[in-house]
Amino acid sequence: MNGIIAQAGRCLIIDCHSFPSAALPYETDQSKTRADICIGTDPFHTPPFIRDAVAAGAKAMDFSVAIDAPFSGALVPISYYRKDRRVLSVMIEVNRRLYMEKRFMRDKSKELDFMDKYAASERGEMSPGPPIVLVSYPCHRSRYL
Repeated sequence: MNGIIAQAGRCLIIDCHSFPSAALPYETDQSKTRADICIGTDPFHTPPFIRDAVAAGAKAMDFSVAIDAPFSGALVPISYYRKDRRVLSVMIEVNRRLYMEKRFMRDKSKELDFMDKYAASERGEMSPGPPIVLVSYPCHRSRYL
């Protein structure tokens, strides 16, 4: 990341996950209703324009959006965490009902198209933005850095 920041002046981390359509017993948010897309933020590393751009992109594709629910936070390497505002981060979680449960099945390309368009816009293909580091973990956590 030091190289990216030195070259571009800032870096955007997009932390990608999915979440179950119904809360699991260990989750702190036991709400019955869950949005299609959860956008996790950090008060230090997620400026409103990043949060709002992701939300607008998802809403434009007819997805329901929740901010910091059922999960919150955004991953940032500990050496930069709450120390360096040039490191931007946002978490995007996709509700698994969008691609796993037949009764809610949608065209999977829609979700991929949303991510591709957002990444393209941040790379400057559609508008200027910081370099992106995509982070994806196979595990699902209820707590983030």
